Amino acid sequence: MNRILSTLILLAAFCAAATAQTVENIRKDYNDTQADIKTMNDPEYPAKNRYQLTIEQMLGGSGQHKETVSIYFYEDDDEEHPGNSVRSIRFVSVSYNFAAMKYHEEYLFSKSGVLEFVFANDYFDMGDYEYRFYCNSKGVINIITKHKGNGETKFTQEYSGAMNEDYTGIFNIYKTKAENYKKLFNAIEKTTNK
Repeated sequence: MNRILSTLILLAAFCAAATAQTVENIRKDYNDTQADIKTMNDPEYPAKNRYQLTIEQMLGGSGQHKETVSIYFYEDDDEEHPGNSVRSIRFVSVSYNFAAMKYHEEYLFSKSGVLEFVFANDYFDMGDYEYRFYCNSKGVINIITKHKGNGETKFTQEYSGAMNEDYTGIFNIYKTKAENYKKLFNAIEKTTNK
């Protein structure tokens, strides 16, 4: 009996480890998604699985502002209702400007809607920053930050490791944005003809 129980515990631990999200798994998901997006953006490829929103407005103090949000989605056939499909958010790409400063953000989601990856660039008085947050259902599993000082041409890695208090506030900003993009996706799903 003890041997069977031990075997079951080891099997459960192995299965959990095998399905646990790792940075390598996330990078593979990201690369696969980028390849699919490249195919979709090819003018010769007719099928597009994305919603795109462009906002253009004049902002006081910074001038003309343009923001483009592209939401790519998974699409699976609904077995209970043939002819229908079930969509879920897959990837969000956001590009925008404030005055001459240009920003870019990316959000990758699993098929079950869990945030897997965030990329964002930001500007401060000390120069340019790039953030990469690798996540699973429990939170951030790894962070990579890069910095390029004013006048420098190359980014250098500033930090790589587990979540710490230096990055909690920054991640929470992007996590909130990711949740808002999911809400936007769901609102589009509810209000458009399928």
